[in-house]
Amino acid sequence: MGARNAIRHLGEGEERRLLRRLASGDQNARRRLIEAYLGMVSALSRRYARRWGVPLEDLLQEGALALVQAVDHYDPDREMKLSTYATWWVKQAIRRAAMAQSHPVRIPERLWERVENLSRAERYSGSRTEQTGSDREPSEASSWSHEELEEVRCALRPVVSLEAPVGEGAYE
Repeated sequence: MGARNAIRHLGEGEERRLLRRLASGDQNARRRLIEAYLGMVSALSRRYARRWGVPLEDLLQEGALALVQAVDHYDPDREMKLSTYATWWVKQAIRRAAMAQSHPVRIPERLWERVENLSRAERYSGSRTEQTGSDREPSEASSWSHEELEEVRCALRPVVSLEAPVGEGAYE
């Protein structure tokens, strides 16, 4: 039996029973709930690792820790599914870890959100025109000014070392 089949997914009734047992302090129920949602952590981690080019193992670790926190903080009286609640926790933790590792200089989260919106707008405008989007198309699609687009692109430029060679013939 492969690792993928080792953990059986929960049915809705089983999840409710485990949540009731968890509320009474049953650690086996807690462990079972965490194990049941590790696949979701894996899927989200893979998506962000590909998108931002960070090590998958680091994102898996951050996501698993966030899943444990989500299970510990979950309140079934909110009438929200555990999967919805846990997904939010895991995404937040994975995004923060990916942002911290993908760029050596810290970039505020609001700017990362703009980057995602910009790439989405560029993909949309590129798919409409079958070419890469110009400055005008993404700004129209996202209602950003040229200055805002430049701020986002500036934040994404690669960081250059102070010890890097400069001038003609520097790379010979």
